Amino acid sequence: MHPRAFLVIIRCRTSIAAETASYRIEAAQFEFGHDDFQDFKEYSSSRDYGYTTETEKALQDLERKADEEQYLASIKHTVDALRSEFERNKNADIDRHEKEITNLLETEIASRYYFDRATVEATFDSDRDIQAALDLFNNPKKYKAVLSGK
Repeated sequence: MHPRAFLVIIRCRTSIAAETASYRIEAAQFEFGHDDFQDFKEYSSSRDYGYTTETEKALQDLERKADEEQYLASIKHTVDALRSEFERNKNADIDRHEKEITNLLETEIASRYYFDRATVEATFDSDRDIQAALDLFNNPKKYKAVLSGK
């Protein structure tokens, strides 16, 4: 490589690093907020993904057994109504589990952006043990009692 080309590459990389440094935040401050979650929902709604719940599997088993025993024709309408209700519930799952999904996404994104240290730091706000320790530190009377073995 020509020495001048090498210097141009170094200058470009240094310039890019300096420009992006002001946008970087520490892993412990990284937060996947509600607006991010809404963007994720919009993104995921345009993707073809699916899952089958245990309840849906049980309904499929019921339908198969009912067909084998020749009861399916008489309960088909009920089975179809249940299937539709399960589908409506699945569509609401993403909202019902927003907190858990947000925690998982926050941890995954932080680990990819900040690597291993971030995986731990990103869980600080939702980690029950860390929250209990912070509560203890913020309660001097209880803290002293623990230290004295009382």
